[in-house]
Amino acid sequence: MSFEAFKKVHLELSSECQAACPACSRVYDYSRHIKNRKEDSAWNLKALRKVFSKELLSELDELFLCGNYGDPLAFNDLSLWFEEIYSINPRLFTMIHTNGGLGKASTWGHLGKTLKYFGHEIKFSLDGLEDTNSLYRRGVNWNQALNNAKLFIENGGKATWKFLEFTHNKHQIEKARKLANDLGFCHFEVRKPYGDHDGLIHLPKGSDLNPNLQTDFSKLSEKELNQELFKSHDQTKEINCQAIEEKMIYIDCDQRVWPCCWLAQDGDHRTRTIKREHFYRKVYEAGIPQDFNHLNTNSLEEILFHPFFQEMLPSSWKKESLISLSYFPTCFETCGKCSS
Repeated sequence: MSFEAFKKVHLELSSECQAACPACSRVYDYSRHIKNRKEDSAWNLKALRKVFSKELLSELDELFLCGNYGDPLAFNDLSLWFEEIYSINPRLFTMIHTNGGLGKASTWGHLGKTLKYFGHEIKFSLDGLEDTNSLYRRGVNWNQALNNAKLFIENGGKATWKFLEFTHNKHQIEKARKLANDLGFCHFEVRKPYGDHDGLIHLPKGSDLNPNLQTDFSKLSEKELNQELFKSHDQTKEINCQAIEEKMIYIDCDQRVWPCCWLAQDGDHRTRTIKREHFYRKVYEAGIPQDFNHLNTNSLEEILFHPFFQEMLPSSWKKESLISLSYFPTCFETCGKCSS
């Protein structure tokens, strides 16, 4: 199976978000560049209708709205778009992740009424109660988020309370579980945060951080770069692409198509991390243009049949690529599995 056989789309509708969660890419990655990302984001109903044609929507099984930088409810025409897509494919399952604090009351009521007849779930990321939620979900108004969830549920929507467990909120898990049940949430799930951190709640907000425009990586030789990137990787692992296994592709807020949200961050050429430096050299400096996966200049079919998807990426998962350190670190870290 390959990427063009996808049945699911992970879509980032917007780069906008009112929150400043300490571990979010918006904070540690872009800081003062957040404004530029907003201006660069181009999704609107016209663009969505062009990409998500009747033919494409009819073939999809699932639409997952989340992303790396923005909250789906920052897209003002969400409920209207849902009306349109369900008129085309009523069997489509939709999953939305949100902090709950964005969107007008009328939007949430309309969403509940629109989605109640179809397969869907909205996950509200509420990491604590009124006195603790804002420690991590900085900038999210707790009462507004809870009221929005109530409106959605009262109008027929199916909601899940997703609770990230930290040291500062774990004592409230059972109280939050009871509140979720009282309010009519269908599910309550507790998750550990991704990565080795406990909320990083003492980090400054994004506006106080320096933009990530590091240039030191460009001074490293290829050998030095690889040594830094791959020094802790277990070479006994094998890469099995989750995106292909799940038949899913990712489309970001800039209308770029990627295998997954993880690789999309490495491929962002506007700022630098050490993994982005590796991607830049391996892909862009190898002759692939930076707009190779942009839907403004290429069709979805052209992108998925591009050599990056068809040749470069799959060949990097082979055992000889692991030995030669020519694979993508993110693929290894996210989809590397111990071989038997």
